[in-house]
Amino acid sequence: MITDIEKHSLAAIPAIDTEIFDGWHIRLAGNHTRRANSVNVLKRGHLPLGQKIPHCEEIYAGNRQPCHFRLTPLAEPELEPLLEARGYCRSGETEVRICPLHTAEAVRETDAV
Repeated sequence: MITDIEKHSLAAIPAIDTEIFDGWHIRLAGNHTRRANSVNVLKRGHLPLGQKIPHCEEIYAGNRQPCHFRLTPLAEPELEPLLEARGYCRSGETEVRICPLHTAEAVRETDAV
């Protein structure tokens, strides 16, 4: 289910260019939004993280953009400590909640913002 949610999330905010590198989607969109300008892990790959992280950093540096990694439960558990060791820190956390639509309470127009 997480993979499906992530795929829909990527489609909702498309990037101008995407490179798929060993299960990671490296997305570029000209600084419009961080979600479309970040590395998104959709599956764990086979290459060592020590090779994948610098590859991503080089792509963003070549485009004069900061490198951001979106961490979800799909990411390798050792990815976050490796990123922290390279000077990355958490920012912009997001919480995703789901429920079947037939159980969701209808929102009245006056309640909507």
